[in-house]
This record gives sequence, structure tokens and C-alpha cells, in this order.
Amino acid sequence: MSGYFDLPWWGYVLAALALTHITIVSVTIFLHRHQAHHALTLHPITSHFFRFWLWLTTGIVTKEWVSIHRKHHVKCETPEDSHSPQVFGLSEILLKGAEYYQAEAKKTETLETYGRGTPDDWIEHKLYSRYPSLGIGLMMVIDLIAFGPIGLAGWALLLLGILKRSRIVALLGLGAVVADVTIAELGGFKAMNETRPAEPASSLQEPVEL
Repeated sequence: MSGYFDLPWWGYVLAALALTHITIVSVTIFLHRHQAHHALTLHPITSHFFRFWLWLTTGIVTKEWVSIHRKHHVKCETPEDSHSPQVFGLSEILLKGAEYYQAEAKKTETLETYGRGTPDDWIEHKLYSRYPSLGIGLMMVIDLIAFGPIGLAGWALLLLGILKRSRIVALLGLGAVVADVTIAELGGFKAMNETRPAEPASSLQEPVEL
């Protein structure tokens, strides 16, 4: 049984890699550089594509992700840093990182303090933020129709990686060495240098327009 696209084995591999790469790029460029640190400026169409793709593949709410990431920089390696291995322990963050993220995302104070400048339009309130799981379910249906059971397996693996948000390199204390390139990106969660000093909620870097 196959889906609409009947591909050889390597075709499914390439499709999975391509879809995963788009998600990684969306997190790195849109969420991290554009939204969290204002390090670059995106065209509105490009920005909305990334936002839509993340809703479709991850269910990440922009304001929540940005708020938690900014707070991480300001409160780095303190009890208020919701994903600090130094405070909560390496195994705890590796195994329960998603739970810590979800708990922090429910804090109104965090969102109000660190979420300024994130999308605040009609579609954000009526769809993306209100129904974050709807996109994931829609993507499951699309993958199933397009690729059959193999597509469903690929969807599940990508979602598992995002939920776990693997941060192996950074959590081993190699943040100063790997800087912006961390294994965390492969799980759909961009982790910047974990050992650098705390910085303001918005990067001081001049934005680059794309």
C-alpha cells in the first residue's frame, strides 16, 4: 500500500530530509534570528510561510517559543531558566525537556515580559495560537495521503524529535565551542550557545534584510 507518490526507497529518504530541513530552517531563521533576536528582517510573505510551516509541522506557538528563548538568555543557568541542565540536571532536561517547556509556556508573566513584537494578527489569535495541534493533525493526513504508511512513520519521527528537542551538544557544555551550530537544531529547536553571558531580550545586532 502506497500513497499518491510511489517513490523508490531513496525517494522517501530525500523527501523526509527535505521536509525536515525546511522545519529546521524555519526554526533557525524565523523563530530564532528573526523573531527572538531581531537579527534579520524577513519579507512578510516569507515570514508568514515560516510561521505557517511551523504550525503545520510542529505546533510551536511563536510567542511562547520566543518568550522562553529570550528568558533563557536573560536568566541563563538560573532557577528561572526553564531548560538549564546546570539547575535541573542533564538527564532531567533530556528526558523531560518538553514538559519544562510546556510549563513555562503557561506562565502569563513570561509571555507578557519576553513576548513583545511577536505576531499579533487575526490568524495568530484565531488559528495558530488557538489550535496549535490542528496543524500537526493536518500534516499527518497530508503525509498519509502523499506517501502512505511510510509518510505516517516519517511524520511520527519528526514529531518525536521536536517533542524531545534533543540538545546533546549544548547540554554537554560545548556551547562555547559549537556556538550557533548545535544538535538541537536537528530536533526542531534552536539552542544558542548555552555558556555565553546573558543578553537582552532582543539582540543588539543590526538586522539584515532578506
